[in-house]
Amino acid sequence: MKKRFSFPLLAALLSFVLVSCDIVDDPVCTDCLQAGSGKKVLIEDFTGHQCGNCPRAHEQLDMLEDSYGDDLIVISVHAGGFARMTPSQGYTADYTTEFGNELEAFYNADLEGLPIGMVNRRTWDDGEVLQKFGNWGTQVASIIRETPTLDIEIESVIEDGASEAEIEISMTYLSQTNANHRLVVLITEDSIISKQSDYDVIPAGAITEYEHKHMLRSAVTSGGIWGDEVKAGTKFAGEEIERDLVVGLNPDWDPAHCHVIAFVVDVNDDLTQREIVQVSEGKLIP
Repeated sequence: MKKRFSFPLLAALLSFVLVSCDIVDDPVCTDCLQAGSGKKVLIEDFTGHQCGNCPRAHEQLDMLEDSYGDDLIVISVHAGGFARMTPSQGYTADYTTEFGNELEAFYNADLEGLPIGMVNRRTWDDGEVLQKFGNWGTQVASIIRETPTLDIEIESVIEDGASEAEIEISMTYLSQTNANHRLVVLITEDSIISKQSDYDVIPAGAITEYEHKHMLRSAVTSGGIWGDEVKAGTKFAGEEIERDLVVGLNPDWDPAHCHVIAFVVDVNDDLTQREIVQVSEGKLIP
């Protein structure tokens, strides 16, 4: 098995993006060079193939990934009204998932208007978790400087001809904590070609062969959007906790384009605190 390690070396961002008809200036680090801390950041992007403004958010994500590399991880969550199927208009695929529907319903992303997303599920100074994509760059830059609580490594194995993959998640704590940490493991897929609404494409209003990236495909852990308990009580500095999981391979997926994403959420009993503290990504086929 091949372990996937990623520690940040450089993080830089110059962001100038278009939101609908508004220009949003999104400043980040002034020197555009910063030492990495080992902290990684997750953006959960609520999207849909009938969302004509969503390609602008996808372009912003491409820019951020170019800047941050493996230290920025993205999940495109197809959920809500814009993810509906309309075969008569060429939207024939159902890209929704049980996990994605639950996540959208909890945060009411559809009501806020897409494109919209979450950066580490953090509540920001405006009191909101859901954020327009013009804010994502600044938010990523602020989080990635922080000292991580733990490190996450991912290993996966698919035997020849197998209908399932074995996944091992290893969490190593870098400092002691009594927080209620819960593990979420998901499968995403890239390079999915199908129709996407795009209001900037005139007069068609859509791209027939659009490349969908980071698409959420399935949850591996069983605890829904809050995941499964890592360990009750104290997690000690230097302690390593492992989880062995199995995921069935849907015949509609191309395993060569699939990734495993694992993240740990700090959740309190009444869900008023629910922030992602670390995330990692590895290929399904190492």
